[in-house]
Amino acid sequence: MVPGGDRVESVVVNPLDFSIAVGEVIRLDVLPRNVEGRVITSGPATWTSSAAQVATVDSAGFVRAVGEGSAEIRASIDGKTGSARVTVTPATVSEWKEHSCFVAATGAVWCWGRGGNGELGNGARVSASTPARATLSGTAASVSTGSSHSCAVLTSGAVWCWGSGAEGQLGNGSAGTQSTAVQVMDAPSYRSVSAGGRHTCGITSSGDLRCWGFGFYGQLGNGRTTNVSTPIQPQGGIGFDRVSAGARHTCALTPDGRAYCWGDNQYGQLGDGSTVMRSVPVPVTTALRFARISAGARHSCAIALDGTAWCWGDNREGQLGNGSLSSSTTPTDVRSAPGFRLASVTAGGSHSCGLSAAGVVYCWGAGQFGQLGNGARTLVGNPVQVGVALFSEVLVGNAHSCGVSRGTTVYCWGLNAFGQLGTGDYGDRSIPSATAGNTSFTRGEG
Repeated sequence: MVPGGDRVESVVVNPLDFSIAVGEVIRLDVLPRNVEGRVITSGPATWTSSAAQVATVDSAGFVRAVGEGSAEIRASIDGKTGSARVTVTPATVSEWKEHSCFVAATGAVWCWGRGGNGELGNGARVSASTPARATLSGTAASVSTGSSHSCAVLTSGAVWCWGSGAEGQLGNGSAGTQSTAVQVMDAPSYRSVSAGGRHTCGITSSGDLRCWGFGFYGQLGNGRTTNVSTPIQPQGGIGFDRVSAGARHTCALTPDGRAYCWGDNQYGQLGDGSTVMRSVPVPVTTALRFARISAGARHSCAIALDGTAWCWGDNREGQLGNGSLSSSTTPTDVRSAPGFRLASVTAGGSHSCGLSAAGVVYCWGAGQFGQLGNGARTLVGNPVQVGVALFSEVLVGNAHSCGVSRGTTVYCWGLNAFGQLGTGDYGDRSIPSATAGNTSFTRGEG
């Protein structure tokens, strides 16, 4: 019985019939109705699934796709039951990062968010809204997340990858997907690795650049547009000190700070003054020397030696931070108050974030999901400060952001449809929110 004497006579679940891919999560609404068909207030619903191996449902109505097939999701209130039919399709590959991974103080890797392709590395192929420990044969020094795969550099220098491997991005000589880590087939020791859209690049301890995986856009830099399932060296004989793999392009820095990019260039994300695809490294058109560089989904950003921030490529949502919405094929300065300087920068899907030497995080670009962390959900074409906490590192995904605070807690904000904020739920956040659990984290990418 409910307030006002109304009795629940029927229960409607909305949507009645829907389809989601393995690893995805959707929240269902329940509508209790009285004898007149009017929606009324009631107590909480009890949720059940007819096939837990296909889809599970929690007490709040969040349905999680576990395996391919179909299932009936039921909601019961006061003895009345309504249902919905879910069809679970094969896992899809994300365009850009929709999961998060960080290294704990113990050297263990913990991941959360989208997991339908095994990118969380915990042996499952399902999303997780709280940190899940990846299975690794060793202690991690750093970890990097790609669109639907992840890679870690161990303290031994070995690289292990997991998740979607259809294009060879795991580097183990095959094109299979792995829900636990496999070692990259390469003899040299690595000092860093960067997981991109469907390819991966790393810098060996001797300073050689190696790339592997999807090569259709020339993002492997070897002069070809074919996939490679084991590491290869880009053409040109250029020595690189840093590398960042984007969605379909790659950028790297030489030891003296010169920037090179290659791969897809539809929006000018290579910074060479053109929109022509390049299958070998080409210099970014600038006299600047850089200390950091980051390749995002369709744009790139870098930090000059003097601390000024520069971005180029797609700017339809203000992700270049120059106050306009015009894309640029050459570096344009990120504009803020006079003297604005950053120590690092990360290019995401359609937004960017940077970290000052003092530990203050600034973000700019698309903000409809709260991914700028300033409490709003609007586009901002210039840097805005994220909260008041101080951070030691910030990483950016497709439409979410995360940072390691100086107190070793990871905070995330933005889109949370797959649990990529790690907060234990699927609600978006427009300000930094601590991930669930008590794990102390030290870093993300190396």
